[in-house]
Amino acid sequence: VDLDRAHQTLEANLIEVYEPQYRSLILMRLFQVSIEQVKPKEVAVIVKNLFEAGLVTKQHVRRGLVRLFWRLEDILLDYPKAG
Repeated sequence: VDLDRAHQTLEANLIEVYEPQYRSLILMRLFQVSIEQVKPKEVAVIVKNLFEAGLVTKQHVRRGLVRLFWRLEDILLDYPKAG
């Protein structure tokens, strides 16, 4: 995973689309990728960088995790290794 490229791409998209709901959806998808591909450290670094850059807030992170929780059962059915 090229963390710098991922951060730059996400940063550009988050700046372009200034919708708080979009930010929590992006974070939910990042967390989902973390589960599916078993890459939690890489995703944690990306989220940390976005937070430090001021592009996401604690509330966005919380909402992203809540959204992920709502989908967790389906994710675990699709990716049994995630459990």
